[in-house]
Amino acid sequence: MYPRPYLQWLYFNCASHSGQLQVAQRPPEVYELWRLRIAESKWDPTLLAQIRGRVIADEPFFQANGYSGLYRELERILNEASQPKSAAQVAVATDAPQGPVLAGTGTGFLVSRSGTVITSNHVIDGAKRIVVHFTDATQAEATVTARSSMTDLAVLETRIPRQTYLGLAPARSAAVGMRVFTYGFPATSVLGREPKYTDGTVSALSGIDDDQTYLQMSVPVQPGNSGGPVIDDTGNVVGVVASTAAITAFLRNTGSLPQNVNWAVKSEYAGLLYAQATKPPSVSSREAAVERTRAAIVFVEVFK
Repeated sequence: MYPRPYLQWLYFNCASHSGQLQVAQRPPEVYELWRLRIAESKWDPTLLAQIRGRVIADEPFFQANGYSGLYRELERILNEASQPKSAAQVAVATDAPQGPVLAGTGTGFLVSRSGTVITSNHVIDGAKRIVVHFTDATQAEATVTARSSMTDLAVLETRIPRQTYLGLAPARSAAVGMRVFTYGFPATSVLGREPKYTDGTVSALSGIDDDQTYLQMSVPVQPGNSGGPVIDDTGNVVGVVASTAAITAFLRNTGSLPQNVNWAVKSEYAGLLYAQATKPPSVSSREAAVERTRAAIVFVEVFK
C-alpha cells in the first residue's frame, strides 16, 4: 500500500474502515470520527485498546491547535466505553447473525461494459465478501480477479452489463498544473451516500521520495475516496485515489499542517492488471466528463 516502509508515517489511505480513523482535516472532525469509532467498538475491548493508543497519539495535535477540551472529552468517552459490561448487556450485543460484517467502504469505477471495476487494493484487502453499489441503485457481488500490493490497485468483476464506463488516459499524459477532479463516496457515515465531487490540479508527477508510481494533487480527499478515479478534462482516468498526508505525523515531522497534499496511483499501472476495453470517446466539455464519471463510479462495501 505504501511506496516504502519507512515512509508509512506520512500516508493515511483514504478507505473508510470501521474502528480505524483514516484522516480528517480539523480537530473537531478528528474528534467526531473518533467518537463514532468508539461507539462502534464499545463491545470489543481489544479494538478499544487500539483506539485508545491512537487517540493518545493525537493529543499533541489537539493541544497544538487549541482543542484540549475536545481531547479530554474523548478521554471521558473512551473511559465510559471501556467500563465492564454486564452479562445481560453482552448477551444483547452478541445476539446477532454470525458471518462477515461490514468492515469498510471505498470507491471504485467501471472500466468495461461487462462490469469490470478498478479500486484500491487496501480497500478490499482481507475481504470475505465484496458488494458493489452502482449509482442507479442496483448492486452486485464482486470477486477479485487481479490485485497488486505494490501499486495498491485491484480489479473486481461483477459480470453485470453496464452502459457507461471510463477509459484510462495514455501513459505519461498527466502534467503538472493539469486540472483534474474526482467523484466518490467519502465519509458516508457522516456525509451520506450521495457521491461527492472535488477538484484541483496535479501538483507533481511523483509521490513521497520521488516515487514514480504516484502523482501528487491538490484534489481534496477523505475516508471513502480510496479507489476513486482522478479525471482530466477529456474524461479519461489519469490516476486512482490512494492516500493523503497523515496530519498528526506530518505536523510532528515538519512543524506544519499539510495543505492539499494528496496522492493517486498513476492510471497506467491499472492498465497492467486487466484487458482494457475499447476506450470510450473523449468528451467535449468538463460538464460532460463529470456526468459520465458520476454514472461510472461505484460504492464498494467490504465485509470481513
